[in-house]
Amino acid sequence: MTKEEPSRRTSFLLMTIFLLLVAGIGGVGYRFYAAEKRALQTEVANQLSAIAAMKVNQVATWRRARWGDARLMQANARMMPSLLEVLRGTASPKTLAHMGVWLETFCYDLKYANAVLVDANGRVRLKAGRELGAPAHYAELAKQALEADDTVFRDFHRDSGLGTTHLGLNVPLRSADGGAPVGALLLAIDPYQYLYPLMESWPTSSRSAETLLVHREGDEIVVLNELRHRSRTALRMRLPLTARHLPVVQAVLGWEGVAEGVDYRGVPVLAAARRVPGSPWFLVAKMDMAEINAPLRLSAFLVALMAASLVAATGAGVGLLLRHQRSNFYRQKYQSELEHRALLEHYQYLTKHANDIVLLVGADGRILEANQRAVTTYGYAREEFVGMDLRQLRDPKTLPEFQAQWDASQINQGMIYETRHQRRDGSCFPVEVSAREILVEGKAFRQSFIRDISERKARELERARLEEQIRQAQKMESVGRLAGGVAHDFNNHLTVINGYCDLLLAGLPPQDALSGPLEEMRRAGERAAVLMKQLLAVSRRQVLEPEALNLNTVIADVETMLRRLAGESIEIETRLNPKLGTVEADPAQMQQVLINLVVNARDAMPKGGRIVFETLNVELDQAYLGRHADSKTGPHVQLVVSDSGAGMNPDTQQHIFEPFFATKGSGAGSGLGLATVYGIVKQSGGWIWVYSEPGRGTTFKIYLPRVESRAEAGSTAALAAPLGGTETILVVEDQEELRTLVVEMLKGYGYQVLAAANGDEALDLCARHTGPLDLMITDVVMPRMTGRELFDRLAQSRSRVKVLYVSGYTANVIAHQEVLDSGAAYLPKPFSPDELARKVRQVLAG
Repeated sequence: MTKEEPSRRTSFLLMTIFLLLVAGIGGVGYRFYAAEKRALQTEVANQLSAIAAMKVNQVATWRRARWGDARLMQANARMMPSLLEVLRGTASPKTLAHMGVWLETFCYDLKYANAVLVDANGRVRLKAGRELGAPAHYAELAKQALEADDTVFRDFHRDSGLGTTHLGLNVPLRSADGGAPVGALLLAIDPYQYLYPLMESWPTSSRSAETLLVHREGDEIVVLNELRHRSRTALRMRLPLTARHLPVVQAVLGWEGVAEGVDYRGVPVLAAARRVPGSPWFLVAKMDMAEINAPLRLSAFLVALMAASLVAATGAGVGLLLRHQRSNFYRQKYQSELEHRALLEHYQYLTKHANDIVLLVGADGRILEANQRAVTTYGYAREEFVGMDLRQLRDPKTLPEFQAQWDASQINQGMIYETRHQRRDGSCFPVEVSAREILVEGKAFRQSFIRDISERKARELERARLEEQIRQAQKMESVGRLAGGVAHDFNNHLTVINGYCDLLLAGLPPQDALSGPLEEMRRAGERAAVLMKQLLAVSRRQVLEPEALNLNTVIADVETMLRRLAGESIEIETRLNPKLGTVEADPAQMQQVLINLVVNARDAMPKGGRIVFETLNVELDQAYLGRHADSKTGPHVQLVVSDSGAGMNPDTQQHIFEPFFATKGSGAGSGLGLATVYGIVKQSGGWIWVYSEPGRGTTFKIYLPRVESRAEAGSTAALAAPLGGTETILVVEDQEELRTLVVEMLKGYGYQVLAAANGDEALDLCARHTGPLDLMITDVVMPRMTGRELFDRLAQSRSRVKVLYVSGYTANVIAHQEVLDSGAAYLPKPFSPDELARKVRQVLAG
């Protein structure tokens, strides 16, 4: 072997190594270049796909908005009468002008090129906007609209003779009764205002990017918009359906996605195709491959430069680098596995101990896993859950809606809804389900987080009940304001009317011809007074005179009257507790409560029956308060009134205490009976509860706070006593006719009477009067000086004088004047001569 052979061999070996190194670096460079090319094209493909989707969504949204305009026009109840007048040719010049302005505004605001109103015969009745068609064209469009019987979206077209491209809507118009169309509104859309600019716009900088909007006409593809690389293409450029290498042809034939192709110029492009939903249109967004690949030229140069520089320098380091990278890869993989395992254990811990029920369900609806909360809530063992159909946990009443909720959750990849579930023992409870789809190792599962919302539903029901109570209180407050607003003047007038009737009747013999009419007038006045008292009682503004009462005594005082009211066919039974506690209430008002309840029970038993009165001592605790929010804890007296009548359904029970609510028909009552009972009970510090079922009678339970026993006032029956006298009485009343009446009443009973119109006049009169003054009768509320202020000033000079207050105002006004709180004598208006005389005698007697 010569010396040249080792050298040749070495050279060959070095050349081989060099060539291998060059081949390796070249291969790496080529792969790098190919990867860059793929990444770049993928990025551009994603951009094209996103841009195409965005533009399709914008076009679809634009079309829906146009459809919405048509529906809005057809449903415009305010403008339709005027439109129909224009269509029928009966519109006045003013209406025509108004509708013309309205159509102009409609076109301007909603970007329509023009709007034409045509009648059923195709005649143009009104136009707005630009001129885009001849009368014959409008007549043909009107015919199409009327034959279609619904809104028609006119596709891109070019009118003969005008050379303009537009599209639009044919909107049939009907009369209010919904009959056949009586005309149509033809709306023209200029694509140069929105659609063409939308197609021409491109969100990124590009010299070749372009959007095509096309549709199919027979065996041709028609380009609908103006293109970037060619002018005057809208509705003029047509491509054969056989040119299947064109992306627009592929799109019309059903292809959607991103792919390479050749466009109408014969230039290679990357194109994304989408169909516009709800339309015959297809959209293609494309970019020249030359522009896409332009950045790769610099990459190719850099790769070549890098290959040349790395040939001599990277051979020895390649192995170390690969070794280092591999080591780093395995280290990261190991760390990732540790973190994944820790996260999995943490998730399993949270799922197991979560406060909500967590179920893992397969695609067939069978449970694969359940946490501890599910075991506790439903009562099934964990082993029983595995393989159980999810339907077994549903309330059977909710099963019809299960499939719809399951499908909706699958379509939306999750949803939140409320339903009812069933425990193992058969009890049901409301739940909120949050279901979502999850992937585990490429397999889809359904994960459900279920929360028991029984407490939330209970709070919602309680809130609804409290809101209803507030609405009822507001309604009662409104009635009270109404009653309080008219009570003063109304009672003053009734006092004058009834008072003069009593005076006239007292002065006429019984056989006099005027006695009958005067009696009728007197009875009408008394009914009006009773009605006003009922209104005040309903609104809890009546003036009460409470005293310590035993309800047994009140029932005994009116028992005979109640039996007469009930009639012979109704039996009344009393079950009275002999050791009944004392309550503080107005005896007359409690009698009114009993009377109204008996009348209500009688009307519910037209064929007879039984009414039972029962009194009890009860102690109400916090548990009772939880079931009846308007109650109070502590000792109470319970009055129960039950009947065996027709009973009431739940809907009627909700309204029985409302003013003017009646079930007996028109003219059968005022509708204030039970409302009066409610008002009296509430004003007396108690509450009322009713229970009833149809066909099983009704029970009213009244609760009044029990007070310490005191000496009762005795029977409510009035004691006979002489009504007249000779004392001197000062009458102070600002209403002249009422003042005159009271003076005449008192003189009729023998009293000496002085009269004054206000406080100043009364003080001046008393200063000049040298004789005795035994009593002052004064209105509570008067101009400049109240009755209380007058009495305080008069008492300074006449310390022995007594006072009787009268008023037609309601309790809240009287309380504001600080009269009732003092315990002074009070007589509400209206009053009769005998009532006045009896009260005067009572006050004078001390």
